[in-house]
Amino acid sequence: MVFLATAACSPVWFLTRSDEVAILLSLEEKNVQSTSFTPKFPGHRYRVFLRFDRTVSFEEVKCLVGDLLEDRCAVPPVPVQFQWLVSLGDAPVVQGNAAPRFARVAWTDAYVEVVLGEFYPEHAQLYTLAARVTGDGGRLRELRPKLLVLSYYNPLDRSIHVGPGGDPEPLPNNRINLTALRAARYPGRWAAAEVP
Repeated sequence: MVFLATAACSPVWFLTRSDEVAILLSLEEKNVQSTSFTPKFPGHRYRVFLRFDRTVSFEEVKCLVGDLLEDRCAVPPVPVQFQWLVSLGDAPVVQGNAAPRFARVAWTDAYVEVVLGEFYPEHAQLYTLAARVTGDGGRLRELRPKLLVLSYYNPLDRSIHVGPGGDPEPLPNNRINLTALRAARYPGRWAAAEVP
């Protein structure tokens, strides 16, 4: 993994800490799940992932989730869709839709995952991670899907974060600029009744 390779090259890798929040997705149609969290590393990049355990053969996983090179699967994609959202109060921070199969999938021996989005949290704020499932999960249930928010932080080595290259300049953390940025990037959000 990129993080492990980066950390192994760093003389201060032992100072690296992680912050992880997860929802184990129950793939029942119209199911809404959510959890709240306060990020440990405000101002640093957090990424949202959809992760699947590799509980079936490599070829089956490729047909269920995706392939980095070419889709040769005769089985049609599973109709399930995931609507996901990270919000701060009533304001969406980052959100989107996801549906297998995915074109860009990262592979490890234990799991496969796809990056859904990223954000830079504010200090001492309570965020909500939510997911809504539409459609039938079918065989994807075997892969124990998980919606994951993850960040790595090392105070002495800016190259150690959730992805290669470290963090770019952090987003403005004052309320006026963040509100304008959110409004420009994410003009809509789910109805309040749909996400607890």
